[in-house]
Amino acid sequence: MRQSTGTINTFRFMIVFILIFASFLTIAISYNKVIRMKNESLLIIEKYEGVTEQSLRIINNFLYQNGYRSTSTCEDDEVGMKDIAPDAAIVLDNRPNERYYYCLKKYEIKKQQGSTTANTTHIYYDLKLFFKFELDLFDGIDLMNFHIQSETKRIVYHSEINYIEVPSEIRIGS
Repeated sequence: MRQSTGTINTFRFMIVFILIFASFLTIAISYNKVIRMKNESLLIIEKYEGVTEQSLRIINNFLYQNGYRSTSTCEDDEVGMKDIAPDAAIVLDNRPNERYYYCLKKYEIKKQQGSTTANTTHIYYDLKLFFKFELDLFDGIDLMNFHIQSETKRIVYHSEINYIEVPSEIRIGS
């Protein structure tokens, strides 16, 4: 009898260890996938020199085609994308308790140069993507939500580009 309870306890320990390992592996794979999507999205914003309708449409198509489905809420000073379907309208907004696929925030840096040269404005964007840890065993219950946040390189502001309005924080200096 003692030997059978010892075997059952060992079996339970093995099951728990396998579940912990599978959870860790799931989180690592999800994190890696979202990092790749974030990096590609930042490159698209940089390539099109800011957040334009064209850059957002390309980002949405890229995320949609790669199976990105995680959502969460945005901070008060950020705007989010509500729908990333290819035929969806491009609308950035921020409403309390609404869930968004990704969040954006724009920073402006105004460089004041000498009196004979024009002032230049640089912008960069902060992008936040989400990923979650869920187990289908428990009917798709979200166990943990995470976000990955990064920013673009500085982009020189061009007045002829039709930027989409993103709330910004203005900084003076370098």
